[in-house]
Amino acid sequence: MEITLEAIISLLGIFVGGGSIGGFLFWRQTKRKAAAEAKLAEAEAKLKEAETRKAEIEADKEQQDYYQQLARDLAEDREDRKRQNVELRAERDHYKKERDDLRDVVQKLEDEVREIREKQSKREIETDQKIAQMGRRLDAALPLLCGRSVCAERVFVTLSADGEVRPRKNQKKEKYIEPNNEEL
Repeated sequence: MEITLEAIISLLGIFVGGGSIGGFLFWRQTKRKAAAEAKLAEAEAKLKEAETRKAEIEADKEQQDYYQQLARDLAEDREDRKRQNVELRAERDHYKKERDDLRDVVQKLEDEVREIREKQSKREIETDQKIAQMGRRLDAALPLLCGRSVCAERVFVTLSADGEVRPRKNQKKEKYIEPNNEEL
């Protein structure tokens, strides 16, 4: 077997072109390139992770802003409700006082009406008693009435409050003068 220069060059071309010798010669550069690519991939992964983390932080910040705004709104609403409660309590107390005042006025009016009714009832009883007394006096006087003003037989009497008839003392009897028929 003869090795010719051409065979050597061919073999050399295969080794160098095929990568064995080229790989051996450029092994450090290949190693550095692989390390650089690994670092680049790692940096890209960290960048993506940082971007993801940044997005999460922004989402958390937005959520925190939302909850802070919600807390402020709830605090304002609570203060509004407290003010409303205070106002409603004041209004309720006002109406209670007004109701109590009206109740007192109504009670006074009821007492006055009751007093007036009692007085009126007493007056009615007194009036009925006086009317009955006058009726008894009139009944007692009816038999003694005479149609003539100058009647000789007329007896003057005094009627007491209980209807008793008493003749008057020291009363002069007037003489009866018969009227003329012409005067009638």
